[in-house]
Formats: sequence, C-alpha cells, structure tokens
Amino acid sequence: MDGVAQINNFMYFWQDIMSPPLPTVRTLMEEVRALPNLNELEGIFHIGWEEGAHEIYGYLNTPNGAEILAEELNKLSTELGRDIPFYLITAAPDRDWPHEWDRNDPKYRLLKLIHYPTYFFQRTQFRLGPNVNQYWSGGGTEHIQANYEHNKNATGLDIANLYTGLDNVDYKYTYLYMVLYPKPHRCIMMDTLAKHELHSIGALSWMEYNRNIDRSKLLPGQLDSQYEDFVWTHWKNPQRLYLDQKNESPGPISWDWLPSEYSQSFMQVIGESVAHCTFITEKTVVPILHNKPFLIVGSQGNHQYLKELGFELYDEIFDYGFDNLSNIKDRCDGIAENIKRVQSLINSQGAQNLINRIRDKLIHNKRLGHQITFLPQYFPHEVNLFLNCNNLIAQKSVPEQWRNIKKHYPYFDYSKRFYNEWLTK
Repeated sequence: MDGVAQINNFMYFWQDIMSPPLPTVRTLMEEVRALPNLNELEGIFHIGWEEGAHEIYGYLNTPNGAEILAEELNKLSTELGRDIPFYLITAAPDRDWPHEWDRNDPKYRLLKLIHYPTYFFQRTQFRLGPNVNQYWSGGGTEHIQANYEHNKNATGLDIANLYTGLDNVDYKYTYLYMVLYPKPHRCIMMDTLAKHELHSIGALSWMEYNRNIDRSKLLPGQLDSQYEDFVWTHWKNPQRLYLDQKNESPGPISWDWLPSEYSQSFMQVIGESVAHCTFITEKTVVPILHNKPFLIVGSQGNHQYLKELGFELYDEIFDYGFDNLSNIKDRCDGIAENIKRVQSLINSQGAQNLINRIRDKLIHNKRLGHQITFLPQYFPHEVNLFLNCNNLIAQKSVPEQWRNIKKHYPYFDYSKRFYNEWLTK
C-alpha cells in the first residue's frame, strides 16, 4: 500500500446523515463479507467530508459501534492475512470531535480518521467559478454555470479576479449576516445583534427554514427557531427577512446565489455550520474568495484554525480576543463589539482607508483560498488513494447517482486549472 498503483480493491460507502436510515455495523460487515472479491479487499472508505461528523455511533447507528467495528475489522484482517483499515475522511479536524475510541488502544488501530481540510474550498471554488461545464457530468450544469455570471452581475465581484472589490468602495451596510437554517448559535448571534442595536446597520437575511421539521405541526406564525425552543430575548419581532434573492416562503435558496447587498456590505458575519467544533465550510470560503473581511459565529478557535492553515487575520480592524472564549454567547458579544468598532472606524477614517490597511492580507487570503485546493500538503495521501482507486466498490445503500465517485467529484481536476487559467494575477 505504498502507492496508488498498488491500491486496487476498496469498498466505499457514503451516507447523508440527513437522510436516514443510517447503516449499522452489522449491515456494513455483512455486505463486506458478501463481496465476491473479498480476498482482494484492501480497505473501506467512508466519505464523511461534507457532513463533517466523526462519531462512528452517529454514522453506523449502533451502540458501541466503534468497538464492534474495530473487532470485526480485526477479525476480518486475521482471516485475510492483512490489515483491512476503515478510513473515515472528513473536512472537520478531529481534535474537536468526541470519539468513542481511544486511538492509542491497539484494538482500534484499523479505525483511521483522515482530516481533509480543503474539501470545502474545492467545492466552493467549483460552485462559484467559471467554465464548470467542462468538468461536470452529473446534471444541474445550467444552475452551476449561472452562478458565476449572476454573482458577478449582481455584486460586481468576480471570483476569478484577484483584486475584486478592493477599490472605489462605497458601502451601504456595515455588515451582512445571512441565515437559512436557524441553528441555536445562529439565533444567539441574531439576538445579540439586536441586543447591541445593530440590526439597522446590517444587511440581514433570515430565512427561518429548518428542513428537518414537520411544518404542518407549527402553530400559526410560529417560526422554525421557536419550534426548537429558542427564546428570543432582544429581537422583539422575529420574522423572516429577505435580501435581493429569490424569495420563497420560507425557503430555501441556493447558498451560492449571492444578493446585491453582498458587495454593499463592508464585512460579513458568518453563521458556520456548527459551534461545537472547528469546522470551515463554504460559508467561510465565500468571503475569502471575494476579498471580504469576515468574522465567524462558530466554535472556539475558528479564526486561529484559519491562521494555522496559512490565512492572515485582519488584526488592523478586528479584535480577535473573543475567538478564545469558551461560551458562545460571549463570542457573539465579541463579534457585536467588533461591528461597532468597525462602524466607528468607517465613520472616522472611511471604508476605503480600512480596506487599504488590510488590502495585502485580503489578496493573500484570496490567493491562498484558490491555491490551497491543490497544494500537496493539504491533500491527504488517503484521499489520493481513494480518488485514484482502480476498483472502488460502492455499498448497496450508496445512491445510484453517487456510485461513480470520480464523476461526482470533479472539483479536483477543476482546482488544478483554476488558478493558472482564470484567476487574474
């Protein structure tokens, strides 16, 4: 297993955690043992990068799932006379996730968590960039192709221009905050903005669309956030808010279809996917690729994690002290204080002056946001094995449209060409 050429027989399974039922360890291992070429099996891949969750229990829906899976893999490896590892590939760093197993315990040696930090950069670049029809054969090309032209026309910003939006700036709003799914940490941020009387200087999109609830059970006028028992303290009239986007009641809309207010806002407040672990998704990648300053409503240390990846923080205009606070409410207060700080700086120095102060960092971060998609140090060896496997057998529960994995992950080839062909130097 030293190189791609030697890796020929892997099984893989993919399960959207939003689409139950989840597979069980028993289901998985029964199917593995039923493989006609079991004697040639070299390992199992579980693709979890888009959901980000790590816990074996959550994926395999089995009490003590990690222990049972480890035991089954050890048993199978003994029978076949070689190690059969289980690779869980995810975009979320494992340092923040709880695990059912002690990875220092030899019995779990075949359970391997593979951190793939740049997946969302690749996917976002593809969904927002030009000429994707050259690489996409999975349907929906018309929408993806339309993203680039729409965003450029609606906002005046160009993902393929390294210096987009840096000159002659004139902002109508101090910040932009867009939310579709009203998760608790996003609600806290919205309520905190009201607490600090900042709604009036922000471009706010609040769709209040929770795809996991039965809307027929909602009371008249009841919002999705209230369904999840969130109690608004400072926002006295919670309601759905729309920007210059396709309005649906209550939603959803595509995350990659930007409103005109995007370029009319100095900075962006980002409600990341989760607040309990360090997880960078397309929500953070979008402002990076559009030269927009931003602050993240997410986990403790999210901004520090970006710095570890090589991105530069905008210390000239932001105080990142809140990033290390353990309480999400305190972190939201810190973001609100930063918005007030930025508003004061704009009033006293002008928005263009602030942009000029962080101009080099914005350009550096945008360049790295594109480069990071193909830099080898961010591309795990195991992902390379997966994408170049000659005989990749899909588990029965993998939907038909996902069985040809290379067909449905065109981002990798696209990333190799984007920087040199389309990004203005």
